[in-house]
Amino acid sequence: MEPDYPISVIEVGNYPWAEDFTTDLKLVFGFIQNADDKEKLQAFAQKEKQGFAELAEDAYDLIGAMTNTKELDRIKKENQMGRERINMCKAIDDMLADAREEGRSEAEKTMIRIFIHNYLEEGCSREEIEQKLQKLFPDRKINLAEYFA
Repeated sequence: MEPDYPISVIEVGNYPWAEDFTTDLKLVFGFIQNADDKEKLQAFAQKEKQGFAELAEDAYDLIGAMTNTKELDRIKKENQMGRERINMCKAIDDMLADAREEGRSEAEKTMIRIFIHNYLEEGCSREEIEQKLQKLFPDRKINLAEYFA
């Protein structure tokens, strides 16, 4: 006869007593619960700054796995340098900076699409639009083909 052991299942995203934990589990649950809202995540990280500054590697890995955040692996490789503890504050700051940069990039693409659309409606040629974009963005080459697709 096999032993009959009870199994407790916890839905991490909705667990209401995560604040009661006194271990890294509190940080893992809190991160997962706030991962979809960058402002809440940043506020949580600031509140738990001391704990996140010296987060155990296994807790860091669990957060990465549970949130499917590939950026955490990259940040870990860049910042760990043989330590068993990882500064999650730096990782969160890097992730938020990447998200802000991605947001700026998307906003820039939208602005360029609107710019192109407006000049096309005015009857400008691709070459004229290209020249106008080069004046706006002299430090980089914009591939118009991706906007005309």
